[in-house]
Amino acid sequence: MKYRYPFTNEIVFSLVMQNPKFCQGILQMIFPGRPISEVKLHDKQIEVEKSVAVGVESRKVRLDVLFEDDNAWYDIEMQVRNEKIIPKRRRYSHGVIDVNQLKPGQDFDELNASYVIFLCCFDPCGRGDAVYSFMTYDPEKNLSLGDERYTILLNSKADCSVTPEPLRWLVTL
Repeated sequence: MKYRYPFTNEIVFSLVMQNPKFCQGILQMIFPGRPISEVKLHDKQIEVEKSVAVGVESRKVRLDVLFEDDNAWYDIEMQVRNEKIIPKRRRYSHGVIDVNQLKPGQDFDELNASYVIFLCCFDPCGRGDAVYSFMTYDPEKNLSLGDERYTILLNSKADCSVTPEPLRWLVTL
């Protein structure tokens, strides 16, 4: 008997996401037309389920897959259940990524862009869209703050007709 385990299975997700080429491929699907250089994290390995603590009294956060390329840091998170925590979890994840980028003495302009990407097995915003993209933005002035913090929510339950071609694999999660 053959067993098929979905990508959403925690073990399958962790094993698959340890492959740098697979992570690079997922980023190419999410950002078509944007060159993604080799992905790495300090020791040239992708860290899966990396627990990060900012301070002694700080809450640790488990980042499912944290890696970087030459221009940005990426955290890919799998969300199987809609626990309504994504907005605050993404805020905390961005902060943890930023704190871990700079060493003492480095200038703030050395911070690379950060992307927190949630692969959701539900529609996180309830609008039927396949992709939701967020950044720090003043809608009244139509002005981006330019802090290079981006959050992307991918809805695996979106209709294929509204799902960009490169991401259609997602609707099978």
